[in-house]
Amino acid sequence: MGSLMEKELRKRQILLAEAGIGVILFAVWNVVKVNLYLGLSELPVQLLHEAAVRDGIDEKMLLTFMIIIIAGILIWQLSIRLYIGMSANAEGRGKKKGYAYLVWAAILLVTDLQMIWQTFGVDQLLAGEKITVDQITSFCLEAASMYVLLQLLFSGIRVKILRKKMKV
Repeated sequence: MGSLMEKELRKRQILLAEAGIGVILFAVWNVVKVNLYLGLSELPVQLLHEAAVRDGIDEKMLLTFMIIIIAGILIWQLSIRLYIGMSANAEGRGKKKGYAYLVWAAILLVTDLQMIWQTFGVDQLLAGEKITVDQITSFCLEAASMYVLLQLLFSGIRVKILRKKMKV
């Protein structure tokens, strides 16, 4: 029986390490995606101009403020995802880690699910409205990211349970 548990532990550790790498890659993709959206889309510039005109605010000051806010959010999210990914990878390679990265992964999974619901047209789909190719592509990438987080959670919990049973 010990041999079967050892095999399952090793399998789960490999899955956990791979899921950790996946979370890190999706973290980098998230930063690239936001930068591409802000750099290539005319919508943010148009919204910024309209807000500045409407509220009588200097456009440069508003742009600076928006860049600081967006950069802060991106850095925070990147840090959380890197922490989750690096912790999962380390535990998958045999180092013992606490439960904090699993808690953060669960929180991130819930917030990603909420973001998909609000941002990517689930309400539009239910209302019978048309959905763009960009929305479908974004939905697929976010769903893949959530799958990796789910795999990380299941494998991380299973590794902890198996280690406890085996007293490793």
